[in-house]
Amino acid sequence: MCDKRELIEGIVVEEFANLLQNIEVDFSTNYTRKKYNFLLNQMDTGMVANMVFVSSFESKSGYAIETVANRIARLRFGKENVPSIVNLEI
Repeated sequence: MCDKRELIEGIVVEEFANLLQNIEVDFSTNYTRKKYNFLLNQMDTGMVANMVFVSSFESKSGYAIETVANRIARLRFGKENVPSIVNLEI
């Protein structure tokens, strides 16, 4: 049986591999949408491509990190002890 460290490493690798795949799959659609933006269509295509990547990475990476944290917490404390929604206010 795998120890928890290996399971956690597997979770991190899986979720961030999914993140990269999602960014790659969505890039073309997101780039096409940006070319209709009246401000962005005035810019260099390379700059727009970078902006599309950064925007996608920022939004999707937050979700990936949240998913990793949730899965690790459920592994550590049990599914019944981890709420679906986490309130981060202290």
